[in-house]
Amino acid sequence: YVSSQNNIKWGEPNKPSTNLIYYFPSDDKNLYSVHFDILSNSKQKKNQKFEINRYTDLNLVSSTTQELRSELEFAFFDGIFKLGEKLLICITETHGFNMVTFIQEVSTDLSPIGKKIEIAKNPISMAQDVKMEMNQIAISKNKKFLAFVSFKNQSEELNSSGRFVILDSNLEVFHEDDFDLDLKSKNIAKSNLFLGNNGQLVFVSLEFGHHEKIGFKTFYNYKNIHFNSWNQSDFNHFTFNVENKRIDDISVLSNDANEITILGSFGVSNDHGTKGIKIIKVDINKNETLLEKDYHFTREFIFNGLSNVDKTILEKKEAKGSPPMLFNYILNDVELLPDGSLICTMEQINLVSSTTYCENLITLKLNPNCEADWLLNNRKVQFYTEEGGEFSSYYQFLRDGKVYQIFNDNPKNYNENGSFNEDGNIKATRLGKEGNIIAVIEIDINTGDYVRKEFLKQSSNNSIILARNSKYISEFNQLYLYAKEGKLQRFGLVKFQ
Repeated sequence: YVSSQNNIKWGEPNKPSTNLIYYFPSDDKNLYSVHFDILSNSKQKKNQKFEINRYTDLNLVSSTTQELRSELEFAFFDGIFKLGEKLLICITETHGFNMVTFIQEVSTDLSPIGKKIEIAKNPISMAQDVKMEMNQIAISKNKKFLAFVSFKNQSEELNSSGRFVILDSNLEVFHEDDFDLDLKSKNIAKSNLFLGNNGQLVFVSLEFGHHEKIGFKTFYNYKNIHFNSWNQSDFNHFTFNVENKRIDDISVLSNDANEITILGSFGVSNDHGTKGIKIIKVDINKNETLLEKDYHFTREFIFNGLSNVDKTILEKKEAKGSPPMLFNYILNDVELLPDGSLICTMEQINLVSSTTYCENLITLKLNPNCEADWLLNNRKVQFYTEEGGEFSSYYQFLRDGKVYQIFNDNPKNYNENGSFNEDGNIKATRLGKEGNIIAVIEIDINTGDYVRKEFLKQSSNNSIILARNSKYISEFNQLYLYAKEGKLQRFGLVKFQ
C-alpha cells in the first residue's frame, strides 16, 4: 500500500490557452495535454483550433497550436494517440464538398514525420434530411490496430451504413470497405464501436421501440441489441431481444480467444432507478452465443453499505408495503479478467433541482458464469452545480490483484491515523483546499476484502488535485495526477514501489 506524501513529484505550473480536454503519457518521461477552443473572430467563428502541450518530467517544454481548415464550417480534431510505437494525430477537415480525414505521424516534439495519410474521404450531402458524417475511432487494447469508421447520419437517428478502414501499427491498410449493418430499422439510437486485438471490428447497436420525453430528458425503451462483428471477410449478425428495457452505459470487452462480452445497466423506461446489469457473451469465431443473462439488483444490494439512518427509512417504507427504492447508477468501469470474470463499478447519481450528487460507489465481481462473488457499497457524498463537477466522481485502476479507486473526499471522514470512520455520518467533499483530501479504496479482487484510507493530502503548493483526472500507466507502474491552481495547471506523479 502506497500513501506516502513524499512519493509525489510535481511539475511547475503553467497556463494553458483554454480548458483541458484530455492528456496521455506516451512513455515514462513524456506526456501530452490537448486543449481545444473556438476562435472569437466573428468571420471565423466556426473555425477551430487545438493546442497540444508536451511535458517532459512533468514540466512544459513545447506547445503547438493548429487551426483547422473549415471551408464549409465543419472541422474536427479527432485525437492524438499511439499506435504501436508511432505517435499520431488525426484530423478531419472540409475540402471542397468533401470531409477528408488524415493521419499524421509526429515526433516526440510534435514535428511531422513524412507525409500525412488520407484514410477517409466522404462527400457532404446538402439534402435537408441528411446531416454530416459521424466519425468514430477505435484502437485495439494491444495498440496494434486502429479503425476509423464514418457513419452516415440520416434524419434524427444514427443510420447503420458507412465506411470503415483498419490500419495496422505500420499504418498499412489491414482492411477497408463500405458497410451496411442491415438493421432493417431507423430507430437506432446508439452504436458502440470496438476493435479487438486481432483486428476484429465489432458494432453494438441499440434499437428502440418507443421513447418518452419528460422535461429535457428522453427515456428510451429498447427492443433489441444488434451485434455485428467483422473478422477479415464479412459481418456476423446477432440480435438479442431486451424486452423493452432501458439500456444504459454499454461496454464492449474482449479476451484473446475472440470472445466478446457486452454489458449495460438496465431499467424500465422512465421508472426511477437502475434495476440490474445485462450481460451477453459471444464467440465470433464459432458464430455462437455463449451466455445471455440479466443480473438483478436484490434487496441485499440496495441495503448493502447504507447508513443506519437510510436503512431505517427504507425499512419503514417496506413496512407500509412499498418496495425498496432503487437508485440511479452509472456503470462507469468494467474490467474483464483473464479467467472471464468481470469487475463492474457503478456510481450513484442523483439530480436535485440544479445540483448533481455523485454518491455511493458500488463494486461488483461477477464470476465467468456471471454470478456475484462479492459486492461492496462504499459511501461518499460529492455534489456540484457548475458544469463538469471537477472535484466529483472517481478514478479506478487495477494493480497487483487489487482494485484501486481514488476520489476527492472530506478529511473529517477519516481519523487521525488516516483510517475511514465506518460508523460516522458522511461529510460532503468541500472545494477548498483545507477541506479536501484524496482518498483511496483498495479492494482484493479474489476476496472482496477492502481498506479505505486517506491516500494523499492536497499538495503543499497552492494547487488542488482533481482525482478523477488521474491516469495509471501499468507498464511504468506509476500514477499521474492533475491539479489546478486558479487558471494554472500542473501535473504530478506517484511511483508505486
